[in-house]
Amino acid sequence: MLNLSIHLNSTNSTNLTDYSTLGSCKWTGPPRQWFILNAIGLMPPLLTILCNACNLVVFRAWHKKEPYVLFHVHLAFSSLMYGGVTVLAPLGRLIRPRLPIQWMQGVAMQAGMVAHFLCFFSAAVISTDRWLSVEFPRFYQVQATKPKILRVIACICGITLVCTIPGVIVWNKCLVFFCFRAPAFLCEDRTIDLHVVLKGPFFIWALFLGQARIVMIAAQIAIRVVRKRRTIVSLAIVDQAGHPATPPPVTGLVWSTLLPGMAIVGASLMSNIPQFVTSANKILRRMTFLEGDTSFMLVFVFFQHVASPFIYILFFRSYRNALKRMLRDLLKWSRTRFRRRILRFDY
Repeated sequence: MLNLSIHLNSTNSTNLTDYSTLGSCKWTGPPRQWFILNAIGLMPPLLTILCNACNLVVFRAWHKKEPYVLFHVHLAFSSLMYGGVTVLAPLGRLIRPRLPIQWMQGVAMQAGMVAHFLCFFSAAVISTDRWLSVEFPRFYQVQATKPKILRVIACICGITLVCTIPGVIVWNKCLVFFCFRAPAFLCEDRTIDLHVVLKGPFFIWALFLGQARIVMIAAQIAIRVVRKRRTIVSLAIVDQAGHPATPPPVTGLVWSTLLPGMAIVGASLMSNIPQFVTSANKILRRMTFLEGDTSFMLVFVFFQHVASPFIYILFFRSYRNALKRMLRDLLKWSRTRFRRRILRFDY
């Protein structure tokens, strides 16, 4: 998926829908360099698959999940799907170097665009969900049930298909295939870039404003707590046992459940803002160097999908507990198997 050399931009290319016009691809450099180039291209999709498969396994082992965790499960599944389809592009070049498999290239780009939109949309919904949980806590506790959240997830999938499938069908005509790099949509009317630019303000502002409001509410709660501690002397900071007093329930809710979602949303912003800026500059005909190979931008896109397990481990206590329990059970099972083999060997 990634391109490490500028001179690869001038390699053989053809329209993906016209198979007969494609000639044989010839690599002028050392064979080892070609293999390393494509092997490195496999790393981001494989890491995405590994990280999100780990997320789904931990979520499966997580008992008594709160309903909002289903949004994170959906995001992990969407990222897993994104990694699974984008891995086809470098595989198509590795399996058949002379004439890379075109249907694999097409699926990687078209299905990858749908999966990426789904992940971006899911992150925006997570941001909105966390904002509602602190802006209207009582209403949220009553309304945020598992069936309703599942219906919201179904709506996310439906809206994603409506917003992406027509574009995938139309832009298939301007999907260009390259011998030694990822395919690209090269439409003369810039509709693909316009699609990125138009969806950007909606999702990016939903992410940004939701997080800003959450931080504002958390700051207001913290200020109220400080004022209460200063004015009410009768409430001691340290209880009779000598331990610090527990924070108010609302403060605990803000920092225990919102930090993972806020970190996921932050990773989504870091992944999508560079793509938004690049597409906007292409439409405005600025930064002419962006007319060449921009496959290096995929590094930012994959960051959102790979960072999630590390974010959950850092900020999700329940996720850590489920992971510890799963590893402990796995260790116990391996010890039992090892002891049985030792006993069989002794006899």
